[in-house]
Amino acid sequence: MPQVRERLWAIVAPRLQVVEHGLELIDETFDCSNGQLGPVDCLARDALGAPVLVLLAVEGDMLLTARALGAIEFLDRVGNALAAAIPEARLVPGARGRVLVIGTEASTALLHGLRRVNSSRLQTCMLEPFRLGGEERFAVRWMSAQAAAEDPSQTAAASEEFAVPEGHKACWSALQRICERLDPEVLVEGERFARRITWRGHRLGEVVVRAEGLIGSAPGAEDVVLAEARDVRGFADRLLRGYLAVREPGAGSPGAAAIVREGHSSPSSAKRAEARAASQGSIRSTLAAARLSPEEYSALGGPDEGPAAVSAGAADDVARIVAAQESPWPPTAATD
Repeated sequence: MPQVRERLWAIVAPRLQVVEHGLELIDETFDCSNGQLGPVDCLARDALGAPVLVLLAVEGDMLLTARALGAIEFLDRVGNALAAAIPEARLVPGARGRVLVIGTEASTALLHGLRRVNSSRLQTCMLEPFRLGGEERFAVRWMSAQAAAEDPSQTAAASEEFAVPEGHKACWSALQRICERLDPEVLVEGERFARRITWRGHRLGEVVVRAEGLIGSAPGAEDVVLAEARDVRGFADRLLRGYLAVREPGAGSPGAAAIVREGHSSPSSAKRAEARAASQGSIRSTLAAARLSPEEYSALGGPDEGPAAVSAGAADDVARIVAAQESPWPPTAATD
């Protein structure tokens, strides 16, 4: 990574979305120190509409700590008034602003100096460059405040808390539990405003934070706002379809179903039919276990009669998910 500020910023500025999902550049000439320390590298807007003052940590910048501290103090004083003062930025009134310092390995010593700044508004990350297919890219490693204070060279993943909007937390908790129960190898990970849902590297879906709330997306389907229990169930259906598709690629395919319907009895076709039936049964078993507890069901606003009826409905949903392949169930499959 270049250490000249202008060259480094030319790489970072168009890739703010890589640094943090939803981070949008608003202005590159924001000066909050009356010209004494120079402008911050940019004023940005995060996924929740909060102001983010972005600073680059460049080797030899001895005013970095002072500039970061000045930016934090500025947000403490007037952060709540920025939405009205800069209407073109579309900031959300009351959204808590942050100062984000972006550095490289060459600026490790400077990041170490930030240990003196004790503020929850400050966040730091390091960029790790690499080249793929002739294209320059970089990975982002977030640093916890404690790691930065003790040893900035140790930037082992500081997992950020997912910034779930108020009113959507029950839905997010229910979706997390469904993913956990689906398969121990289903991973839910990401950064402040995005969580990726994967199985053995296969992308099943993604949940991101936007102005309208918590948004779920899955390959081949439209995005959905996860605001109610039925939204979670619908999105979980999509995740399960994706899980089945990557776990058993041949299960339920039109070609395999045609072999069964036409009555072919070769060893290979019999094995395919047997594998498909086993896959359907295993998915049914997995989903039958992925039921909400009474407390979780109540938190999602379920009716007073409890989750028993919904558990049965969830099992029916599971059967429909498996049966909704292009081919029908094998005639010999047992009914539930």
